[in-house]
Amino acid sequence: MPEMPGMPSERKRVRRVAVGSQPALVLVPDRHGLAAPPPPRGAVLVVEDDAPTRAMLELALADGGWRVLPAASVEAALALARAHRPDAILLDLVMEGSDGPGAGLAFTRAYASLPAPRAPIVLTTAWPISPALVEAVGAAATLPKPFDLDELFSVLDRVTGPSGPSGSAGPTGPAGPGAPPRTPRRGEARPPAPGHRPDAT
Repeated sequence: MPEMPGMPSERKRVRRVAVGSQPALVLVPDRHGLAAPPPPRGAVLVVEDDAPTRAMLELALADGGWRVLPAASVEAALALARAHRPDAILLDLVMEGSDGPGAGLAFTRAYASLPAPRAPIVLTTAWPISPALVEAVGAAATLPKPFDLDELFSVLDRVTGPSGPSGSAGPTGPAGPGAPPRTPRRGEARPPAPGHRPDAT
């Protein structure tokens, strides 16, 4: 049925992200239906060089109440981080033209030099995630590709606090001081690297 002027349209959301040569965009009726959109959640920097995947994430996160800062390169991501001070960062380690996770690691090193507060980083990558890599990035959580977007929202809620960016502290890990690093489970929050301030807003 065609929409009538003034009639609210049925909102849609992305249910899954399929990462590959031709990612699939799947739109289904939003869980909010015709209800009011969710409250604003803050800004999330999406560092992703694959254009279709970046577009899917931008659509889904915006639908979930996030203000999305999309970046296709390390340089663009750093510029956005300086200008907008995001509340969370979704980081794909492997960028076009890089051999392995070097580009993503370059971003995290440069980002760590910016003045505090700094946002928690969530690794969203198909690259094998090892304990050493998590420690090098200083990741608050990991979300290996492909992932369900409900998982993504759950992880973002966890790393930004129970009330979103305006809430209290971010993630804390289960390991105590001196405990050996281990590969986190999907979406598991980890202790931030030295210099990272998870309780900053």
